[in-house]
Amino acid sequence: MKRLNVGIIGCGPSGLVTLKELIDEGHTGTIFEKLNCVGGIFRTVYQQGFMVSSNPVTMFSDFVGEEGDKILEKPRMLSFLEYSKYLDDYAEHFKLKQYIKFETCVESVWRDVSVPNKWHVRVKNVNQEEQVFVFDRIAVCSGTHQLRAMPVFVGQDRFQGKIKHMQDVKLFEEFTGKRVCVVGSGEAASDTTTFRSHVKY
Repeated sequence: MKRLNVGIIGCGPSGLVTLKELIDEGHTGTIFEKLNCVGGIFRTVYQQGFMVSSNPVTMFSDFVGEEGDKILEKPRMLSFLEYSKYLDDYAEHFKLKQYIKFETCVESVWRDVSVPNKWHVRVKNVNQEEQVFVFDRIAVCSGTHQLRAMPVFVGQDRFQGKIKHMQDVKLFEEFTGKRVCVVGSGEAASDTTTFRSHVKY
């Protein structure tokens, strides 16, 4: 078997498990993560949200976490904050952090046509220093919710209130005492509506 060196973009659950499985198979890998921590999108969204699947379903089969067999006795939904910690514990348990370049943004990726199956990755670190890495393969694990979708409506420029995307909200408390119109019916909208229904206007 040829030993591959793989560049991985993103340090959320997909990036972490990709790296771990590659190492188990005898390959090497490097994760590039723009944040300074493990967790991906679960670190950037509102932390009071909850997963829509229970922890036995959400967790990886090879790592239960600190709760041990208790999760099989009393399954529950983890908050995003708890799941972020679980992912960090996963990285620590399998010693993955040594392969992660934090605070490093991927600027571009291109294939080297002069050399078969070689990919170049240009990155920029927190000090704005650029560097180019060469890999045999690339795994894009940057998630499906990186680009926000914002509605546009007639009279939006005259609206006196605030229009915020959930990526800009960390705590639901900022909605306390305010009239809130939630646009959308996904998980973020459901979490926001549930919280808002429990506080006084």
